Amino acid sequence: QLTAPNLHRVLRHEPLRKHIFGAKGVGSQGDGCAQLLCRSATDAEAAMRIVETELGMRTMPLQIGASRPVGQAVVPAASFSAASFPASRTTPPALFPLLDADGILKPAILLLVEQAVDAGLAKVVLVVS
Repeated sequence: QLTAPNLHRVLRHEPLRKHIFGAKGVGSQGDGCAQLLCRSATDAEAAMRIVETELGMRTMPLQIGASRPVGQAVVPAASFSAASFPASRTTPPALFPLLDADGILKPAILLLVEQAVDAGLAKVVLVVS
């Protein structure tokens, strides 16, 4: 089994968490290098500094810009989930109640739409069949 100890060491490093969305391992058995998805250019600089000084690893910047801004989201909401049966027999998975950050139970689909609107998307398309 591949364990990728260097990648997990980076992911577990608490000071990095506020600067990144996540990471993935690249290379031999996932232990060759880690690619970090940073929240901003400033966060990328801070993450590189942390990785170099606190983890003793070399870094190389790579920035890929969007060719055009994202303006809409497509959310597949038509499903029957065998994994969540029998609950999905009466309630579609998109309507399962989830606890949001404010402590309010909301349908899962509503949380996705709220996040899309908060991210500045102008259009959210729900595919229901």
